[in-house]
Amino acid sequence: MRKIIVFCLLPLLLSLPSGTNSIDINCIDDGRILKAAAFLLSNYNSELCLICESEDQGRHFLNDRFPNLNGSLTFQNVFWLYSDNYFAYLALKPYAPYFADRIKNKVESFGVSSNLYEVVSGKNL
Repeated sequence: MRKIIVFCLLPLLLSLPSGTNSIDINCIDDGRILKAAAFLLSNYNSELCLICESEDQGRHFLNDRFPNLNGSLTFQNVFWLYSDNYFAYLALKPYAPYFADRIKNKVESFGVSSNLYEVVSGKNL
């Protein structure tokens, strides 16, 4: 199984530029990337400066865990700091830096870290 995973990831790793912190995305269709960024921003809540879990208006599974909320949770009013908003910040940084900074500042304002996901952005834990 490990051989298969390494074999699948090897082309990706070989395509990364060496000695640099950025990835050249010129080979990727910019229109599709902008649509992905627009999708993330369509779920952005300007009051909270966070992106909700999903555009789904259905009943959220956390309602069962927190019965005192009287079933009021939907996927549109649940906001995960890690990993959803942290990864959204990283994804939006090159395409919507204003919103990326707002998300980053909001996540950091809670004074917590996951100690799991930050390594994706190059932070040593």
